[in-house]
Amino acid sequence: MKRNFRILAGCCTVMLLTACEQETNEERNILETEIQITDTVDEAKQTDIKNYISAENCQKNALCLGEFTYIVLDKILYKVDGENQVEQITACKEAVGTLGDDNLFWAGLNLENNIRIIKMNEQGQISEVGIVEGNQPLSFLDFYGDVIYLGFKLGNVEGYRIGSDGRLAGPASVEEMKLYDEENKAADIRINNPDDKEGIWLYPYHIVGAGYTKTTTGQEFLARHIQIGDIGQEEFILRDNEQDTVLFSYYEDAVIDQEKIVYMSSVDKNKLSVYDLQTGEEREVIELQDGNIELLTISHNRVYGIWNSIKHMKSFLVYIDLEQTELVSCFEAIKGTEYIVINDTVYYIDQASGNLVCKVLL
Repeated sequence: MKRNFRILAGCCTVMLLTACEQETNEERNILETEIQITDTVDEAKQTDIKNYISAENCQKNALCLGEFTYIVLDKILYKVDGENQVEQITACKEAVGTLGDDNLFWAGLNLENNIRIIKMNEQGQISEVGIVEGNQPLSFLDFYGDVIYLGFKLGNVEGYRIGSDGRLAGPASVEEMKLYDEENKAADIRINNPDDKEGIWLYPYHIVGAGYTKTTTGQEFLARHIQIGDIGQEEFILRDNEQDTVLFSYYEDAVIDQEKIVYMSSVDKNKLSVYDLQTGEEREVIELQDGNIELLTISHNRVYGIWNSIKHMKSFLVYIDLEQTELVSCFEAIKGTEYIVINDTVYYIDQASGNLVCKVLL
């Protein structure tokens, strides 16, 4: 089961593959034809960040603030300005970030096996927050009040208070750690009673930082694994005033953006659906007849992902327009390359040169 909440975005003129008359409508979406798309101003971009959840503000390995975009790829945290000028911030085994208190926070597991926490403001200035001893693999970073939360891939969460000087001032209190009480209970079972499968899956876990969503919406978004057959599925849970409501079931991938949730609604990951948080309505967007799709992010009413085509025996970076319900291929994805999409730009490391590539998709 994938515990990460993956999110990305993309932007440039799109080139597609060559057509033949026998192909289906879905396959024609990857024909080699140049298409033009008129970009429009997203009203959400003009809205205060506190009023809605944006996929571009709650992902863990790509974040924007001011004119700068920060990307984590191949063990390096990069800073990219509005002119796509790239600067390497720090080398790290891995790093996760979050938006909090009008700043970006990043936690990086460094080469000395310590976790270094840094902060960036809107002007791109970087300051040191502190260093935490330990070399556990990181899962997410969260910020709430004056506490920063480190989530680890084992499932446990640690909290650290930030003092008035902007640096770590000591561990969070028992009361402050209640925000992630369920994650820590599940991690304790996983460590001490690994054969207790029912106990491990008893507790839900946050699929977006609890502090981030409590700050922006006053709610929390969680998931709980339900074992059905060999694979099982996830229940999507909305927590509001400590009341939990199961909204729908999904398979591995779900992405929240403003007032909608896009998720995979089939075990084969070939069916995409949308849940409206305001009305509670669900609708199927598209069902692929060839292969499956791995969700990356949602931006400007377009869902980005990696389409793994069985017929073509290739993978493609694609987007699905939620209104037109069309799958459009951007380019063939290179095996072994990680793609991050944010603000309609795709970022990846060129395997030949080792350089960071920034490619506008629309």
